[in-house]
Amino acid sequence: MNIKPVLLFTIIILFSLFSCSKQEKTITTLKVPTCLESQSLCQINTQVGKLSILFDHSTIRPEAEFTIFIGNNALTQNFTVTGFMEGKSMYMGKIPLFFSTKINNGYKEAKTMLGSCSEKEMIWLLQLTITPVSNATNIEPEHFSIEFTSMRN
Repeated sequence: MNIKPVLLFTIIILFSLFSCSKQEKTITTLKVPTCLESQSLCQINTQVGKLSILFDHSTIRPEAEFTIFIGNNALTQNFTVTGFMEGKSMYMGKIPLFFSTKINNGYKEAKTMLGSCSEKEMIWLLQLTITPVSNATNIEPEHFSIEFTSMRN
């Protein structure tokens, strides 16, 4: 038995297996949420006070989970947030957002993800509705549109 063909075959098989292994994409989560450079508004004035819109990543990538934070550290009044995201540069449907009902360190948060498309850079619209929690009957919800950009690798 000739050992060279067996050795060559084994090397080719091992090389094929290791070259096809799953590639992991690592995206670092920020310790302190921040306003994106591409974001059109970082703060909004509402009936409950000035609210910050922050993200836990400095760059938003498609198909990678991220968190949106809405609130501020000095909040005294509770509020509800509803919203969705939709593509501005390419319509890809609406992505609903489910914000936490409780305020955590002054912020409500929603974990979400964007779909990938053919564009390397895509502009998104974050559509938010803020409603103060109150016993008053004449409180109107406030609507805000915030643009931000996602980047595909």
